[in-house]
Amino acid sequence: MLPKDQSDWSSKYAVWSENTVSVILPNNLFKGNDKVINNQISVGMVIYKTLGELLPSVCDFKQSGNNLAYTIDVMSDVVTMKIPGVEKNVRFPSNEEIQIVFKGAKINSSDYSSLTCAFWNYSNSQSVSGGWSRGGCRTILDNTSDVTCACNHLTTFALIKIRYTERIPQYYEIDILTYIGIGVTMLLLLLVFLIYFLLGQLKSNFNSIHKNLALVAFLTLLIFVVGVNRPLVGVSLCRIIAISIQYFITCTFSWLLVESLHMYRMILEPRDINYGQMMFYYFIGWGAPVMVVGVTAGLKAEGYGNQEFCWISIRDSSENLWTYFAPL
Repeated sequence: MLPKDQSDWSSKYAVWSENTVSVILPNNLFKGNDKVINNQISVGMVIYKTLGELLPSVCDFKQSGNNLAYTIDVMSDVVTMKIPGVEKNVRFPSNEEIQIVFKGAKINSSDYSSLTCAFWNYSNSQSVSGGWSRGGCRTILDNTSDVTCACNHLTTFALIKIRYTERIPQYYEIDILTYIGIGVTMLLLLLVFLIYFLLGQLKSNFNSIHKNLALVAFLTLLIFVVGVNRPLVGVSLCRIIAISIQYFITCTFSWLLVESLHMYRMILEPRDINYGQMMFYYFIGWGAPVMVVGVTAGLKAEGYGNQEFCWISIRDSSENLWTYFAPL
């Protein structure tokens, strides 16, 4: 774990030459001076044997446009490098790259040409905990059984291989007949809402319930048709769209419940309940869905949105689906 011209240090410290991973640091870090090595330069390296199996299978460099689901196999130890005084975001010149040599890596892989040098990028937007990235690293394959990664920065490195599995659609596509049907329905709902809203003589609790029902059904269809097939807008925004769709769908059924409850009261109660305060109705119609959807989104936010559509992700988190069906 020293510059090539100072490799005699390896003979003094056997652990450096016996590891399955060795690191060659650029000479400029040591300034070619043994005194600097002894007094000022400290090098930290941690090798994780099984960490690769626990990290999320996420990367930012899979083949674009192939619409394939994939998983990532970590084919080597995971190596973390640290030199005090050298920040992770510092980029070394091309002639001063750090070389991480994974010994015998070709032996452990039947298709070693697919091996890729990568580092763990905590800024990867596809996962909360980060993902693999190739930025600043290149893979060197020679005639030996070793694989060398040349990188211009310090962080956590490994050899990975992307294994593509099933073909999935890039996003959910709404056919033209669905657009036509939703468009006509939205137009009629908007017309109903405007009639109840503009005609003052129609004001009553019963008509107010219909007005809210038409509004929430219109908003549900609007958000659905605009956002359900937009997974490319980003993970966070896609989750917001999915949560909004569930909220307005739940509100639609809540106002249907309010209408049924109001009709039931009109039949049983002798007094005229068609006029007066509607706070209880508004709580059931708009407030109760906030609690249902809010608790679900807070506890299982990753269950909303995926690479196919902005809706409840039943493939990764089927628990969220029950919070949709149960209140209905």
